Amino acid sequence: MSSERAVEFDGRWEGWRTVARSVLADRVSPDRVRWVDPWTTQCGLFAGSSTRATGSGGRGIVAEVRVPAGFVTLGATVACHRDPVRWDSLYRALWRIAHGERHLLDVAADPLVARLRRLASAVRRDVHKMRAFVRFREVNGPDGESRWIAWFEPDHRIVERNADFFVQRFTSMRFSIFTPDRSLHWDRTRRWFGPGASAHEVRGDDALESLWRTYYASTYNPARTRWKAMVSEMPVKYWKNLPEARLIPHLVRESEARVADMLEADPVPDEATLRARKRDRIRQRPGGHAFCMEGGAGTRPPFLHQTAQGRNDEPIRSEPRPRLRACEPG
Repeated sequence: MSSERAVEFDGRWEGWRTVARSVLADRVSPDRVRWVDPWTTQCGLFAGSSTRATGSGGRGIVAEVRVPAGFVTLGATVACHRDPVRWDSLYRALWRIAHGERHLLDVAADPLVARLRRLASAVRRDVHKMRAFVRFREVNGPDGESRWIAWFEPDHRIVERNADFFVQRFTSMRFSIFTPDRSLHWDRTRRWFGPGASAHEVRGDDALESLWRTYYASTYNPARTRWKAMVSEMPVKYWKNLPEARLIPHLVRESEARVADMLEADPVPDEATLRARKRDRIRQRPGGHAFCMEGGAGTRPPFLHQTAQGRNDEPIRSEPRPRLRACEPG
């Protein structure tokens, strides 16, 4: 039986692509490979040698295989997930594509494909949540110039994937975004990444956060409170990092009473009141009046006699309509 091969790499998509190509060139089957990245905690338990793959033979298969663009896109997304076996799943898909199943990713019912898609979906959702829930606060930098910092705890390793979005969105700001694994920094001209940080090093409060809480409370609509929808779009796990979140429990508790006060101050009008308001609006128009049917109530637009050209070139008129007169409504 062939020994297991533990392959070390830097834990990033680009690094994995390089070593995976070499491992594939050596014709090492998925069952014989264990991927060792910096976050692997059990690499010491692997049997067999641990090596940085460089490839030693079988280069023909690499020259022949051309993976679909969809695999590269999917793989770059899955690589951000924290699933410890994501690299194994990607290599199994790569192996199958290289050995005749070029359209594997089109088979949605395939268990491996379904698994990869679930991982990618989770990463995309996390990317969206980071864009929605990052909150900056202003601090003074070492040079005395103001800088904006933020703390966020993503489910997956998405800082680098989200970097372009934040740089393009906040180009004019000097900012840093810290997460437990990685940090993003921008000084208006250069972007770079650094190590992660702990929450107590970044968290704090400033006047802007107080202003944001005031704005959030003033725009909160108690009549539109939908608790399930709220926690679905803004999961509770993010609340500890959102300055406005500390207001939510109080605002939700007060919603029912505030709605009752709103209805008492301006009750929902009945049908008769609505009709009266409509008549008042008509009267307020310049020369406002309604067209009424003689002998009947109601407001309708005047009918016009329509003509058509008959077969013998004689005009054909529609049946006469009831006569109308202008009258004041009511």
